[in-house]
Amino acid sequence: MKKIVIIISAVFVICIAFLVIFGNPIILKNRSDFGYAIKNISTETIKLNEITPFEWDIVYSFSPYTPKQEIENIIGFKSNHITETVNEGMIQLIFVRGNKVVCNIQGYSSNLGYSISLWSGEEKGHCQIRAEDDIAFLVEHKEDGIILLFLH
Repeated sequence: MKKIVIIISAVFVICIAFLVIFGNPIILKNRSDFGYAIKNISTETIKLNEITPFEWDIVYSFSPYTPKQEIENIIGFKSNHITETVNEGMIQLIFVRGNKVVCNIQGYSSNLGYSISLWSGEEKGHCQIRAEDDIAFLVEHKEDGIILLFLH
């Protein structure tokens, strides 16, 4: 009996360590599926809803260095799946459904293999887009990846 308790405890500790180190597996899968969908676009324009393989209500994008607390104030809830970008040129997209982060994309476009611009100009701060807005992007295929440009 003692051996079973030790094995169950070890499995539990390993699962917790996995979640702490790698994050929520659903968010990781959504991030991977989203990247795959973008990298396989073959059209000149595309709607965001066509390449988002998960349910979402609002997607947010924030300027570099926006503090986590400010992000949480804007989206209306706290989450361990939110971090601030640490450098210029980093992409940050936070897809939210209800009061949960369902996908958080953060990184350099050169590492991600794609770039998405939700900004319609030179605004700084943040922007948000609702799923029902069904926005479209111009798709540019470059040697270093795909670029999605917001069509106003």
